[in-house]
Amino acid sequence: MNKERKKLRVIHDEELEGLLSKLGLLDDIKSGKRKCKFCERVITLGNIHSLFPESGQVSVICDNPECVKKLLIYLQQKDL
Repeated sequence: MNKERKKLRVIHDEELEGLLSKLGLLDDIKSGKRKCKFCERVITLGNIHSLFPESGQVSVICDNPECVKKLLIYLQQKDL
């Protein structure tokens, strides 16, 4: 079985705030303005799981296992 490998970018917790700041998301996350793409739960620095590009924006998901599962399915469908 030939499976295509895709790159996965990861970031250490210590670097998360810097990345979020660069992306212009840190203030929104700290003030409770960003929500999970799948469940609408407010994203915090403690529950953020993933970021991914979508239509020129950055979407964010929480650490709820169901949302992580939905993300994997979504990315497979979008072929990101």
